[in-house]
Amino acid sequence: MLDLLVIIAVIAVAIGSYTDIRTLEVPDWLNYVLIAVGLGGNLIYSIFYNDYTFIIRSVLGLVACLVLGTLMFYTGQWGGGDSKMLFGLGAIFGLSYPPAFDFLPKFLVNLLFAGALYGMAWIIYLAVKNRKKIFKIFVKELKKQKKVRLITGTICLAVSIVIFFLKLPIEFKMIFITLICFLYLMNYVFIYVRLVEKISMIQMIDPKKLTEGDWIVDDIKIGNKILVGPKDLGIKKEQIAALLKLQAQGKIRKVKVKYGIPFIPSFLIALIYTLVTNTIFFFQLL
Repeated sequence: MLDLLVIIAVIAVAIGSYTDIRTLEVPDWLNYVLIAVGLGGNLIYSIFYNDYTFIIRSVLGLVACLVLGTLMFYTGQWGGGDSKMLFGLGAIFGLSYPPAFDFLPKFLVNLLFAGALYGMAWIIYLAVKNRKKIFKIFVKELKKQKKVRLITGTICLAVSIVIFFLKLPIEFKMIFITLICFLYLMNYVFIYVRLVEKISMIQMIDPKKLTEGDWIVDDIKIGNKILVGPKDLGIKKEQIAALLKLQAQGKIRKVKVKYGIPFIPSFLIALIYTLVTNTIFFFQLL
């Protein structure tokens, strides 16, 4: 599946991956060009081959990715740049009608796996990078939750003992006991991940350094009116201008911003994997 549109898609996602890692942003012009190339290129194919399924597939792919990308954005799973990149890829690769499990659905499933693995790797990287600071706070958090940990630990131990003496096959006993231990330990993992997010991904910055789409952590009010806050799912240009006025008036100095994981590289991983194998990652494991 190597044609000019595919090559353009790979180059665009590679550029987006680079800018996302360097600046935590994907240029809008790149995404809009990708959408235009997808629709325009498939329209040219339709005219050249006298086969309008190319443009129909392109529009269907764009619409499907528009729905999915918008859903991911408004549920806070990723930013606007990620969604727009998905729109462009949908326009380039298209979606069959009636629906078929062709390239785009395979890519989207692989993106799910790539995103999960990539996100875990990034969290581990941040945890290692800030390990000393995080570990100190982690120990303090554990001391605060000493009673809770004692109660939950006692409950898990009691349930495990009861399961051990039940008349069940040993395999079931081991599965249930392992699951209980896993759930108990995951509590510590969640605490650590929250600390990684708090220390590594939340910063106080000068309003002059804000860019459109940055996520504001706390509500910033003018009187009783909320100017900007976490519910906005990304600050807008006019809100940045209003914050700069407040700064000039001496009413604010810095704002708390949450920086997400640069997610576009997972797009590149999933795209290359799907192009090379034309299959789903999970099926390769079976």
